Amino acid sequence: MTRSTQTRRNADIDLMGLGGGALCLILGWWLVVAPWMSTWSDYRAVALRRAEASAGLRDDVHELERFQVGLVQLEDAVTSQSDAVPHATSTSSLLREMTAIAEDCSLKLLSVAPQPAANDGKYVVTDVQVAGRGSSHDFIRFLDRFAQQNPYQALRFCSITRLPDSDSPDCELAWAVRLYLLPPGTEG
Repeated sequence: MTRSTQTRRNADIDLMGLGGGALCLILGWWLVVAPWMSTWSDYRAVALRRAEASAGLRDDVHELERFQVGLVQLEDAVTSQSDAVPHATSTSSLLREMTAIAEDCSLKLLSVAPQPAANDGKYVVTDVQVAGRGSSHDFIRFLDRFAQQNPYQALRFCSITRLPDSDSPDCELAWAVRLYLLPPGTEG
């Protein structure tokens, strides 16, 4: 073998080695780097979606916490209002309250006659017929205070009659109030 043949042979081997190395690089790129880059892009997209979902979840948790606080406040308000609804067993205390308000409003009660209670759907209703004396202004003040302190009532009728041949501002008063009460043993 001559030197030029040997050099040519070495060049062919070098060229084959270079081609093999290039082939290994191309295969390495195609089998390792390209899938890794594709996976990395997918990973970044998934990480971005995960961060957005986490932010949305945090917002939803804050909204839920605000809703729960509002719900607790609403439940407390319903409970306090339910506790304020009078029961059928509290008729006598309502009559005492009505009498006390009438006295505070300068009305003179002549008669207070509660009627028999009757069931009316979810409630027990009782009418209270009252007769008294006082000024019409005091009577209006009485009705206003009684309605504010006991919103579970309704004025059924009222009558204000000026006393004949009298210089007094007092009038004959008559009215009936319907009390709406919860049946005994029920919760509000």
